[in-house]
Amino acid sequence: MTSASFTIWYMNILVEKNTIFYVSLGGVVGIIVGLESIVGRLPPSFAKMYFVTIWLSFALNLYWLNLYKQRLTFSTISKFNNKKRWILIAAGFVGGILSSIAGSGIDIMGFAVLTILFRVSEKTATPTSVCIMAINTCVGSLWRGAVQNEVSQQSVDFFLVCVPVVVFGAPIGSMLGSHLDRRVLAGFVYATDTIQFVGAVVILRVWEDARLWGSSLVLFVLAVMLFRKLAGLGMGWEEENPAPTSLNTPKRKEEKRGLRVEKAWEEEGGGGGRAMIIMYNLCILIAKIIIVDFEPNR
Repeated sequence: MTSASFTIWYMNILVEKNTIFYVSLGGVVGIIVGLESIVGRLPPSFAKMYFVTIWLSFALNLYWLNLYKQRLTFSTISKFNNKKRWILIAAGFVGGILSSIAGSGIDIMGFAVLTILFRVSEKTATPTSVCIMAINTCVGSLWRGAVQNEVSQQSVDFFLVCVPVVVFGAPIGSMLGSHLDRRVLAGFVYATDTIQFVGAVVILRVWEDARLWGSSLVLFVLAVMLFRKLAGLGMGWEEENPAPTSLNTPKRKEEKRGLRVEKAWEEEGGGGGRAMIIMYNLCILIAKIIIVDFEPNR
């Protein structure tokens, strides 16, 4: 993720800087709290299932939002204030806890708040979430290794396996993603979240554990309701963003009150970040399948 973040910086891809700072701030606290207080108390099978369940509900809500052809998206969060600042910090805290449990989560949490609540375009939200995950990864790795001294050799082996994929995949994804439409890239999000959910259900044999599938079902319903609530709040905030990046007006190149329209942003090569997160999610999915396969009793 650090190499992907470097690619984003080198290509001068637009990111939401306020989001990176405040979500990361909350994430630092969240991941430390999670590593010290939660990790080890929740069975790995429950942690894996809860993780994929939450993000399946997010993908479902994002799909519902994108069904509206007149849906407006924005390049950044406008009229940034204390209320939005604390929302981002809270999202980072929750995402940090999820990352401490499942290894990923703060990136998707930041992405979810940006796209569903603040209606920021996926083209901005994606590279932003990549940078957030890079920062959180460094903090979590440092705390786990230097403070807790609990980094296993297996974790190091998985890291070494993923390095060549991510290092080369991120730049390639940037080039390919810049030529794809936002909605096409969003389709990959729906697909990867669905695939990892189905894969977890099959591999963990969820139907054999009533507590696991029952609690996952309750969590899914609650998560859907939460994201729908965020979507409703986001609709009420649309008027606060003065220069919408409309999917129906891709050729507009003017700027209003500091907000770039989507076409201008796209010409700067901003579409690549989405492919990075797709590559990252696929790596996470493969790693989880391998882990569960080799440790069925967990």
